[in-house]
Amino acid sequence: DSRIEQMAARYIDMVRSVQNEGPYQLGSWSLGVIIAFEMAQQLYALGQEVALLALLDQGPIIPTSQPQNQAEYLISTFGQHLKLSIAELEKLDDEAQIAYVFHEAKRVEWLLPDVTLEQFRHFVRIMETQNKAWRAYVPKPYPGRITLFRAAERSEDKRDEPDLGWGKYALGGVQIVEVPGDHLSMMHEPHVRTLASQLQHYLDLLREGCVQEWQSDLRS
Repeated sequence: DSRIEQMAARYIDMVRSVQNEGPYQLGSWSLGVIIAFEMAQQLYALGQEVALLALLDQGPIIPTSQPQNQAEYLISTFGQHLKLSIAELEKLDDEAQIAYVFHEAKRVEWLLPDVTLEQFRHFVRIMETQNKAWRAYVPKPYPGRITLFRAAERSEDKRDEPDLGWGKYALGGVQIVEVPGDHLSMMHEPHVRTLASQLQHYLDLLREGCVQEWQSDLRS
């Protein structure tokens, strides 16, 4: 599947094979948010209720410019975390470029110890496919509410809107929940504990039917 709509439809098929009817609780982080958003759109179109759409620290527009080649893509994807040289990468063929990034990531312990080069290659290819699909995707107004878990730490060159741009699309409003850490560290110890606690809070409100309390601190 090479389009966001196709990816979302495939995920919906898998979800509905387990739970055929809503209400559904959907969520994703980083690049996956746009797939979760499109899943919610498609479920609404099918007449299904989406009780929670939790999007973790990513807006609707892909944050990087269109890379001209794989070396630029690797720099744009991993350059903020690893010390990579565009000049060194461009001396290598595509497969060697990925190996170069892999070994640098291993050197600084950015990857888990048991991740293999083949797994990393597969990850890069998936990321490339998803990035291309995201660039071609045009978000449309969404009839429901979005709950945005926004990392508190932002890089100095990032001047994000508080809702990261979702307010243009969420007709039901955007609820912003600030959590500690940055885009990556929010998903790791110790910050992930706070994120999990906050997410559990909203799942509990749904289970208890506390819609009024939920809406009381809704910010659009």
